[in-house]
Amino acid sequence: MREDYLLEEVEILPLYNIMLSKQRDGWRLAQICATAFEGYNEVIYSVAKGYTFENYKVKVPIDMEINSISDFYPSAMLFENEMSELFGVKVKSINVDYHNKFYRIAKETPFKKEIKITKAGDEPESGSPFGNMIVNDMSKCILCGLCMRQCPVQAIEVDRKETKTWKINRDTCIQCGACIDACRKFKALSFGDDGQTGIVTYTKEG
Repeated sequence: MREDYLLEEVEILPLYNIMLSKQRDGWRLAQICATAFEGYNEVIYSVAKGYTFENYKVKVPIDMEINSISDFYPSAMLFENEMSELFGVKVKSINVDYHNKFYRIAKETPFKKEIKITKAGDEPESGSPFGNMIVNDMSKCILCGLCMRQCPVQAIEVDRKETKTWKINRDTCIQCGACIDACRKFKALSFGDDGQTGIVTYTKEG
């Protein structure tokens, strides 16, 4: 059975109350994930109940602070420490704050992207050298379907027998990276940019 899901963009101020309401109604916290853009981070809060999966997306400027939800979702502190340390998201009042010692990393906030100032006449730099889309190297992909089964929002469809295709719905994908983790053995999936939007189809040759 495929889960029903929702992806809704909300403002920062009402987010805390939305998540508190979900917790009181018996929803479990599935994940919190961040994606870096130039000058801001996009953070998605995902909750699940039965076969329903809901995602609430906020855009957080790098100089703005957001409230922790770890006071009523204790497991949130893991995600919040991670996005604080790696992306520079400012999270206030985390219940168990590791103060940038959650990971052993050499560079502070390695995924944070400051606003780049360009000179007059210069082309603006891309917000990411790698891109923020899931792309597939079909020379490595064996169409095993592990990524499809791990995708929390069912954005991936794999047909190994008939069309030999791998499809991703870019409008549904939340860039959480679960599919990349599932493909660690073959390393076919990565973050990148192939310039395509909507439902994108990759075909296995041969």
